[in-house]
Amino acid sequence: MADSPQAPSAADGTAATISPAKEDHFLQLVLRLTVDPATAASPHCQVYFLKRYAEELTNEGRPLKLARADLETILIKRIQDAFKEGTPNVFRFLADCFHRANDEVYSKGLPAAARPALVQELQRQFVDYAVLFLSCPELFELDDPIPYAMIEEQLTQFVEMGCPLSFFTRMIDTLVLQGAETGEDFLGRWFTPVIKSLCDKLDLHSMTEYKSAPFNAFKFLSGQKALARLMSEPALLLPTFPRRFPVTKPGLFYQEHSLLGRLLAQTLLDGPTLKNGRQESLSMKYFAGNQALTAQYLQATVQTLRHDQQSHQEVFLQIVKNLCRAGADCRHRVVRWYGQILSSNELRAKMSHMLRMTQQQAAESLDPMHSMLLKVQGQTSYGFTLNAFWSLLGLTEPIKMDKLADLCYFFGLRAGDPVAREALGDLLKDAKLGNAASVSRAETFGGAHGVLKAETKFPTEVFWLTLKAIRVLFNPCMAEFTRILQKFQAVHDQGTSPTSPEYRFLVAEILSWRTVVLHPKFCALYWHVVHLGLSWLLRAVYCFNLDGSARPEEETLLAKQQNRVAALVMQSCPPPLQVERQRAARTASTGSQSPSCHAAGNASEEITTPPQFAALPSALVEDLFTSIRRMLELQSVYLSVRSTQGFEQPPVAAMDAELVAAACIAVMTASDFFRNVHLRCDGACKTLYFMFLTDGVRGRLESIPVVQEHLVRALTEVFIASERGSYYDRINFRIPIVDLFQKLLVLDDYKAALHRLGSSSPEVPESSERARDKFIHMIHLLLNDVSTLVDQAMSALTEIRKRQLEGRDHDDPPPQASAATAESAVAEAAAGSSAIGASSSGTEEEEDEEEEDAGASLEGNAQLRRETWSRLEATTRDLCSLGFNACSLLSLYAKECGAYIIRSSSILPQAVTTLDCCLDHLVGPQCLQLKVNNMESYNFQPKNWLMKVLESYVYLLQADPEGGDQLVAEILKDGRYFQKETVNKAYRIAKREGLMSVKLLEKFQELVKRLSEGKEEDFEIDFDAFPAEYLDPIMADVMTDPVKLPTSNNIMDRKHIERHLMSDPSDPFNRMPLTKEELIPLPYLRQEIMDFIATQQKAKAT
Repeated sequence: MADSPQAPSAADGTAATISPAKEDHFLQLVLRLTVDPATAASPHCQVYFLKRYAEELTNEGRPLKLARADLETILIKRIQDAFKEGTPNVFRFLADCFHRANDEVYSKGLPAAARPALVQELQRQFVDYAVLFLSCPELFELDDPIPYAMIEEQLTQFVEMGCPLSFFTRMIDTLVLQGAETGEDFLGRWFTPVIKSLCDKLDLHSMTEYKSAPFNAFKFLSGQKALARLMSEPALLLPTFPRRFPVTKPGLFYQEHSLLGRLLAQTLLDGPTLKNGRQESLSMKYFAGNQALTAQYLQATVQTLRHDQQSHQEVFLQIVKNLCRAGADCRHRVVRWYGQILSSNELRAKMSHMLRMTQQQAAESLDPMHSMLLKVQGQTSYGFTLNAFWSLLGLTEPIKMDKLADLCYFFGLRAGDPVAREALGDLLKDAKLGNAASVSRAETFGGAHGVLKAETKFPTEVFWLTLKAIRVLFNPCMAEFTRILQKFQAVHDQGTSPTSPEYRFLVAEILSWRTVVLHPKFCALYWHVVHLGLSWLLRAVYCFNLDGSARPEEETLLAKQQNRVAALVMQSCPPPLQVERQRAARTASTGSQSPSCHAAGNASEEITTPPQFAALPSALVEDLFTSIRRMLELQSVYLSVRSTQGFEQPPVAAMDAELVAAACIAVMTASDFFRNVHLRCDGACKTLYFMFLTDGVRGRLESIPVVQEHLVRALTEVFIASERGSYYDRINFRIPIVDLFQKLLVLDDYKAALHRLGSSSPEVPESSERARDKFIHMIHLLLNDVSTLVDQAMSALTEIRKRQLEGRDHDDPPPQASAATAESAVAEAAAGSSAIGASSSGTEEEEDEEEEDAGASLEGNAQLRRETWSRLEATTRDLCSLGFNACSLLSLYAKECGAYIIRSSSILPQAVTTLDCCLDHLVGPQCLQLKVNNMESYNFQPKNWLMKVLESYVYLLQADPEGGDQLVAEILKDGRYFQKETVNKAYRIAKREGLMSVKLLEKFQELVKRLSEGKEEDFEIDFDAFPAEYLDPIMADVMTDPVKLPTSNNIMDRKHIERHLMSDPSDPFNRMPLTKEELIPLPYLRQEIMDFIATQQKAKAT
């Protein structure tokens, strides 16, 4: 036959050297066949009797022996018999023959010289006949029509049984070669149905499915590049999605119908994907059965399940890697598949963020409609989402720190690349970290260097996918787990029976989640990706110039430090580019008459960051910090269960605390790079705060050099930067900052850092001057906070006392307000709504101002009167807690840095006024209005609060270089709050209640005595007698140090304008940018004012 493999000729040298008997014996052993009836009749015969071929030999009068010359006939008849009898599997028969031919046990009877050639020839023929069985089945005359379905079934069985690799590899190579020669796709014709059949056999609800024959068959098949390419065909990897609704995404469809989706679908959290008729999920099977949830059972079950999960991921990752190795097209389809999974969950990420902002605690996966919502929206189930995230973590694992330079920073700018578009989805549209000029420069740089058109490497693609997956997969999952925990806590607090269905279901869900998210391997892979992401980000900040070129000094330092990126932050904080830019700006301002005007006109066009940094989406940084906080919250879950279940491991065990802290500090201080105040305060600072609150992390942080050196300054900078936020944002931003300061300033290393910040350094005068300014600026803002919070807290307590006296201390609506009050409330609400509406279309600065106005409108008594009782109580608790913490921090600052406060002409008056205000509220004439029932429930501890205020007085008195004269004089000038009776009363209370140590009490007594003896005013000023040019145009008091504002040519008193600039760096008359360095002293006007005052004093004396 023309299509059959070429049979060996009798003239071959090997044939002449092998006797017919030896050849027959060898072929019987290899083929497990005989044509001798006597041998077949033996009771111990274990070979197949090829009856039809024996009859043919008898009819032809030939010896009943097997001969190589008749191998084609022998194989065809044996295959025909096997097909009729259903056994053995044809491919398995040929594969076994292939391996037995090479077994020396069977071939030892052959001549040594002829053995290798004969074995190779036989093996080739076995492979050829396997290929021929697929490419030309009509040759074997099986049936009419040809039973293709049976052949497909046999091929599927062969693959499932486990194919011998050498035989299968040669068979596939030969089949591909024959297809190329004939132009027919034999491989796709036969193996596509096999792959689909195996895919349909996968059990999506078994934690041990990775051990099954179909699963391992895919692992085996993917090892062949030709079959891996076949497995990556769009029909299998990205099947056509039948969109049921316009909003439906393909995520759930791919989870259940694509090849990779079915391979990854096995999860304990499989409840939403259960089909009709299957009532029990895997979580209920393992954790809510009849067995008691003892510690021993939980340990054994969880460890077994975690082993299964890790093994499942390892097999899946091997399959994915094999597919990616099959070629660029295959790799791109895998990336596109992951991109579709991620984009399908983008809505979930947005909803999760919204639930966090609105503080809604309803767990989505516990909703009875959850399964239907998944089908409508097309999102993947939470269990599958965790699996997909884990697989991406596994794909990122081979990326090491020394290979970070190979990861492309410009992948997010490849909007014209279909792979990048599908991989990143909405992330391509997100705002970039750089300003418009820097982003434009990054696009130009990327185009000039060809990185926007060049073929991307798989590490870059999978790294970007994983960073996006943190946002759309990991963070929503962790938020959902938190909501489930809160739901369980609520059910437990209600006294629900542990045997109730709801209670058992929640326990099973929580244990199933914990099995995954507390898996040591999962946590280790997560931290590996976080460390890569933070290091990659810091490299973009520190290791490149504005033109995109590398900075050799930083690269050399990284090499010496073995890629320890925290060393860059330790060496320079803020980053070198920001320091150089600030130095250049100061130099330019020195030679320019009106630098603010110039800066205002060009700020939007100035390139401030390297192209590598500017090209990054800002969401990536925020998502990283959010995920770190989620993992730190998970540490609390671990700590709550470890005492009874010791098999758990800390989820933060693999965290590089130094790197995470260094990244937070770098973001907090690099204001030129990270312009978003929310990212610096609510992202980096809050993450660092969570680290300090987490057991097992704080101790490591406090001893890290980069934290000791730079954290105090970083906290100071973000405290100042938070002023740009709205009123409520400002308060929320500063809560962790104030708490962190209180925790740190009891340690010597951090006290020293604070002193360095507030003191001058002759070695670096410019740097120390800027640090001093920041220190004074923060004190100013802190004093503002103390004043505001004290006023608000006392107003809230007064309202509570009023309601308690009136018997309205409950949630019933208050009595009907008068018409005037109602009109006032309506007007106030209208003003607030109009402010919000206007802010939506204004600039960022206008938004902040209008939000400030809206926030301020809520501070008045009218708003407090409208609050419900429960809301009023919650507000009061928060205000009292925040106000006391702010006062405590002020006391710490007065103790450690009182000399700097005393020396500041702008801060000392404000500090005195603030302390006098606190004292007036706590022990002044109206203090009885604060006497509410059950003060502790409102976090109101007046004795402790008074103690902090009095300590602040004493610390400032001790810090006064003039023996207290400056402080006493400033207090006596305060005509608004200071009263001698109030100070005396405060001393009596402190002495009676023992609020202070003996030494401090004595110092405060000294202050009281000096205030009692002092005169409040040496000279009664008649402002009407003063010319208008001698009075401050805003405060209307006499100027002591007049300065000219170059942006508006107005004249103000230095202390007033400097205090204004600390809150708002702009000219109060025209809103143009202004700094205190630009103020122009007017010594001649100052002398005129002093002379006029002297004249008035003389006139008064006479």
